[in-house]
Amino acid sequence: MATRIELEKPKMAIRARYFQSLGKGLYLFDSVFNGITYIHVREVLNDEIPTKNGISLTMGRCNELFSGLPQLDIAVNETELKQDAYYRRHLGGNWYVSVNSVYRRVSIRKFWLPEGATDVCATRKGVSLTFDQYRELKNGLRTIPSFVPELYGVIPCYSEPGHDMYNCSECSPNENYVEKIGV
Repeated sequence: MATRIELEKPKMAIRARYFQSLGKGLYLFDSVFNGITYIHVREVLNDEIPTKNGISLTMGRCNELFSGLPQLDIAVNETELKQDAYYRRHLGGNWYVSVNSVYRRVSIRKFWLPEGATDVCATRKGVSLTFDQYRELKNGLRTIPSFVPELYGVIPCYSEPGHDMYNCSECSPNENYVEKIGV
């Protein structure tokens, strides 16, 4: 009778063109998987081994995050001044970036639409950034296109001629969402 031996999968070191610490073990970096470039905000062990704790954004979603930085800055500043602030921006698919003065964090998170609901709810999949980490992310998002030049050419789907946002999985990711809310 043969004994089965489980071999540990080798940990993959990061092969990124851009790699920046956001503090407290979080990093901003790029990767290419199946020919598609992703931008990660992820925990990394020993400065080289990515963990499952974090997010991967498509270039389009990263571009939407970058476009929303001015409004995000306003919400962060209001929160730091102990004012009520709430900001949420759709990045594409069911991904959102948000700031809430109650939690005093910048959250980039996947959402979902529960059966019978009219508004999406946050899932556990995402990252929560301190304001210092957010500032590092903001600086990184301004710098990363110099190292990942394909970010310069990203055109949002809603800018394409003939785009139908109600049938677009990036703009309206929840099946029959429009019918549910009666728009």
